[in-house]
Amino acid sequence: MIKIRAKDLTIEEKAKLLIGKDFWRIDTLGGKIPDFLMNDGPVGIRQPRLSTNGVETVQPSIAYPSIQVLSQTWNEDLVYEMAKAIANDAIELETDIILAPGVNIKRLPHNGRNFEYVSEDPFLAGVMAKKYIEGIQDQKVGACLKHYAANNSEVSRNYKSMEIDERTLREIYLLPHEIATKAKPWLVMTAYNLVNGVRMSAHDKLYRILRNEFKFDGLIISDWGAVMNRTKSLKASLDLEMPYDKLHLEQLLDDIKNEKVDMEIVDASVNRIIDTAYKCEEMRKIRQINLSVEERYNIAEKVAEEGIVLLKNEDGALPLKKNEKVLVTGTAVDSYVFGGGSSQVTPREPFVKLIDSLKGEGLNVSYFRTMQFTAGAFTSITDLKGALNKIFIDDIDATIVTISQDNHAHSEFYNRQNLLLSNEQIDLIKEITYVSPKTIVVIYSGAPIEMNEWIDDVDAVLYVGYVGEKGNKAVAKILSGSVNPSGKLTETFPMFLEDVQAYHAYEDARVALYEEQLSVGYRQFVSENTPVLFPFGFGLSYSTFVYDNLKITKSGKEVDITLTLTNTSKIDGHEVAQVYVRERLPDVYRPLYELKGWKKVFLKAGETKTVSITLDQRSFSYYSLAHDDWHINENGQFSIYVSSSSIDIELFTHIKY
Repeated sequence: MIKIRAKDLTIEEKAKLLIGKDFWRIDTLGGKIPDFLMNDGPVGIRQPRLSTNGVETVQPSIAYPSIQVLSQTWNEDLVYEMAKAIANDAIELETDIILAPGVNIKRLPHNGRNFEYVSEDPFLAGVMAKKYIEGIQDQKVGACLKHYAANNSEVSRNYKSMEIDERTLREIYLLPHEIATKAKPWLVMTAYNLVNGVRMSAHDKLYRILRNEFKFDGLIISDWGAVMNRTKSLKASLDLEMPYDKLHLEQLLDDIKNEKVDMEIVDASVNRIIDTAYKCEEMRKIRQINLSVEERYNIAEKVAEEGIVLLKNEDGALPLKKNEKVLVTGTAVDSYVFGGGSSQVTPREPFVKLIDSLKGEGLNVSYFRTMQFTAGAFTSITDLKGALNKIFIDDIDATIVTISQDNHAHSEFYNRQNLLLSNEQIDLIKEITYVSPKTIVVIYSGAPIEMNEWIDDVDAVLYVGYVGEKGNKAVAKILSGSVNPSGKLTETFPMFLEDVQAYHAYEDARVALYEEQLSVGYRQFVSENTPVLFPFGFGLSYSTFVYDNLKITKSGKEVDITLTLTNTSKIDGHEVAQVYVRERLPDVYRPLYELKGWKKVFLKAGETKTVSITLDQRSFSYYSLAHDDWHINENGQFSIYVSSSSIDIELFTHIKY
């Protein structure tokens, strides 16, 4: 078969190909080139379809745990498995390219879209996204890395310029893209915002970095409606504008005819679109569904089991015992809680209710309704007095209070106003703690919330996040003890939103000034020694672990770290050993220390294992503005910290690199 190239097309055909045909597809030019279908999909395939009466509906698909929950597993193999499962869903729904994963940094904890993103740490975000892309594309389905770059807020995102110095841009905001593009995603999607005064849909400087330095040779696609000037974006090397825009097409065609854009640039983008179309056609012929629906649900449940984080467990309040009488109440007991925007998936099956899951684990549970949950932060207390009486009358041993913020609070298009729960939910927790012998708070939320008003009064806190349609089975297993929690936070939970440096940076309707520079997330808190509610990398287990025998060997440019981990409890469990690097006498400002490696390890009760983690040259480098490259100071002296969280240092040593 002879494949069409740009040289075989008319100017009109080339212009048509550079702008989508509709909302999800390209123009095939009357069948001259193959078609391909793109759909949203970071937590499941969101495929809109028009029904017979012209109303748009969304095809049901498995609703997986959010990317935030997935990242909290710290399990690269599990990231790969979930991506593989979603790719199977894509094949089933005849989707060629999944618009995921998102690696934007969680600069602000109240950013409305944070539940879609991996972390506040760029290294972790990049490594996880790389594995996610591999999981999708090994199934012959395309992945789209997004949003390039610095889409860190949803407020006025189409018009705001993110003002970022070069070093911060390189070390924090571009690094996850640099790492993830090593997996060769088929597409990279640009962000809505501007960076340093230039719209990302036409940012030739950052595109040159993407193509020349990161070696990305695939298709650069706009976010939907992000292009303001098609000719300017084409000159910068944005290949495909989505979706269809009649006025943009007319203007582009006129500019091409009047030679306002070099035909070599036009042809290069046209050929990349054609190459992607042929690749999709070729992959379509050999794609195979290799996971049953049941296997995909099992993967989703496993992600939830490893991604849920136990934040507090006073005096062994959890796991619950079979003989305990447990009351369940709150906002999320009988409602499905999820994030909004392009990650809002229509579940394939009815969601599993928490009360049913707890009964399935053999617990003696009853339910009493105390909250009317409407949307976002809007809740109202119903019969709280009845619940309190029930605790006394039924001699309840423990009360599970579920609290939540849903797709009306966490969504694309806007940020949260604060990190607070509704007053009614706070009142509910406080009232329950007055009378219940034991109170366990279970949190369904896409990002950190403030807990200062009540956390000292409760016995246990389980941070669930958005765990998908079957995720409550995992919640129940952790509460009952049939699963040992192993999730760890991939973002800091500050005491107060006001503790975050970036929150105080200058911002108006046109500009967001990244005044905090490298002090993002835990980098700020550990460098300033500012107290936090829960640190990055933190998560409790029903097991206990001992770190020992740290050894370091330097071989060429690599540093090999070994240590032993021992499970000193009677319960099998996972631990995440984290490696942070600190330059002891830097010539430029550097955060106190930064994450450079980790390993999640399963240990049987009483078992000891040797853990190995390798660091490369970049683990010790900073981006030097003087050298315009990554740089290590001559005779650099470094501390190596092995930790169970960003503040809980278990072992340390020093090395000259």
